[in-house]
Formats: sequence, C-alpha cells, structure tokens
Amino acid sequence: MEPIDLESSIVVILTALEEEYNAVREQLEDIEEIEENSSIYEQGIFKVNGEPIAKVIIRECGQRNDTAAMEAERAINKFSPIMIFFVGIAGSRKPGDFAVGDVIVGEKIYLYEGGKELRDSFRARPEAQGSSYKVVELAKSIRRNHEWKNLFKGGENIENVKADKGIIASGGKVIEHVDSHQGTILTMHYGDAHAVEMEGFGFASAMFRREGREIYGVVRGISDVLEESPSDVEEQVASDSDLATQNRRPVTTKIFASRTAAAFTFQLVYKIVLAQKKSLNVPSHL
Repeated sequence: MEPIDLESSIVVILTALEEEYNAVREQLEDIEEIEENSSIYEQGIFKVNGEPIAKVIIRECGQRNDTAAMEAERAINKFSPIMIFFVGIAGSRKPGDFAVGDVIVGEKIYLYEGGKELRDSFRARPEAQGSSYKVVELAKSIRRNHEWKNLFKGGENIENVKADKGIIASGGKVIEHVDSHQGTILTMHYGDAHAVEMEGFGFASAMFRREGREIYGVVRGISDVLEESPSDVEEQVASDSDLATQNRRPVTTKIFASRTAAAFTFQLVYKIVLAQKKSLNVPSHL
C-alpha cells in the first residue's frame, strides 16, 4: 500500500496567540523550525495511527484582521498548501448555542466595525466572508459523530463538548460585555452572530480574493461567554480541570478551547486528505 505523498498534502495553520499555537503544535511529530525572510515557522508531520497524513506548517502570527490577511498571503506564496486554516479561540454571544469548549466553524464572518459613525448613532454597513464551502460542508458531517474528539490532547472530559458551523463577528477590539459600546452594536446590527474574535474576517477575505484552489477555514474554540462571570465560565469546563482563578478568561480555559479547536481542525485535515487520496484512486491504508 502506497503512502501519502506529503509534498502534495501540505497544510498551513495560523494562530494569533501562544496558547492556540501550542495546541496546534501538540498534534504534530518530527517538528523542525524553518525561517523564510526572517519569519519563523515550524514544520511537522500529522499522523493518524502512526501513518503520515500531511505536512503541516504552523505560525503564530499575532492578532488583528489585517495581520491575518497578510500572513495568509505570505504563507501561501511560500509553501503552496492545499489547505490553510486560522485556528484559535473566541468569545460566545450565545451560550445556549456555543458554550465554553465548543467549536465553531465560521460559515459567515462579519466585519462588525464597518459602518458610518454619526454624532449619536452608528449605521452598520455589513461585510461578510466565510470558510470555503468544502470546509463548511465537511464540518456538518464531522459534527454528527465524536471521532474528532479522539484527537483532543487535554485531560478534560469533553463528552458534552459539541462542534457546529456558525456565524462569527470579527473586529479590532476585545469585547468583554454585551452592554459595552461595541457589544451594543453587535446586538443591534449583528444579532445573529454566535461568537466574536479578531482575525477571521481578514483571513477569510484574503482567501476569497485569491480565487485560488486552496481549501480554507476559520475554526474557533469557545474560551469565554461575554455576559457571564468567571465562576460561571469555569463551571462549563469539565469538573476535573483546575480553573481556580480570578481572571475572567483564565489561561487554562484558553488552552482548553484551543485544544478543542485544534482537534476539530485536524479531523478536517484528515478527512480532506483521505478524500483526495480516494479521488486519485490510491489504495487506502487509513
């Protein structure tokens, strides 16, 4: 049985934060550092049951939409991947749909700051992008079973953690409360948004403009809920995790959410590479 050609299965995964990066890195073996034009990346092999599935290039690129857009373009030009993801955490606006640890795949991603600021009001001019159609369709399939949870690298109980496609609002501010200025704008103009973050629109917009062949997606784990207190947030995480902290968004919760997002992302990678292998009529050993 022929192995997968890793040079034809190159994947790029970008993150904004260290916790997100580390969660992605945990999924890889045979990691080595590479430098391209003074930018540092790491390259590793993603394996399932000991079998190499994809060569994965990862980079912690920092926050904000413009940074995500620039880094996506640079990574594609350098590595020519077949797929590229932005993976990390987000805050939930609708805990009944997405609670702490749950995974949301951005079917639609708003730029919530687009609009006209008047003296005493704000008139939204919505812009939206999203993950590629293939990623959204595949996410709907993967969510129906728990296989993706086998890739989770943490010690928490994730039996009740769920994943689904959803709507994300993306902008340049960290929103802490639903009644803040930006929180009110979201409620008035983007009320269907399930979660908020800071990079997804820039990334998806850059990919949409390319009109290339790359499969792309924004995958987020929920790290906090806008309208809840720290104790409420912590109680939604498995009982065996240690979240004894006064911070509203504790590091342990960010790590937990980053790991669920990473697990779901790598299940997407696995399924896409497997489908590609079958389409080439290569005997499957997976």
